[in-house]
Amino acid sequence: MIVSGATVPSEKLRDTPLFDAFADGDLLESAVKFARPGGCGGLERKRVRDVKLDMPNAEAFFQFARNTVKAVAGPYPAPLACVEAVAVGVDKPFEAGLKRSGSCSPR
Repeated sequence: MIVSGATVPSEKLRDTPLFDAFADGDLLESAVKFARPGGCGGLERKRVRDVKLDMPNAEAFFQFARNTVKAVAGPYPAPLACVEAVAVGVDKPFEAGLKRSGSCSPR
């Protein structure tokens, strides 16, 4: 999603830690309820930076991603830099990945 910009239906990501909750029924009503204190169905809201990943074979996954992205990105450095920023964020504290992603942005 980061490298290509392709959209992914949220239903495909329902069982991932990317979402705290899903809206059922009226979207506006659900959003207002979610935004209120305690509105997340009693769940504690998490910041993505605080989610700890348990990713066995992470380095193999990222090497596959590097190889795949390198093959399709051509001379453009940003797609591979995206993969590297995520890899750093998984391996090191969130701030390291954030710093890495910022070092790739245009000035």
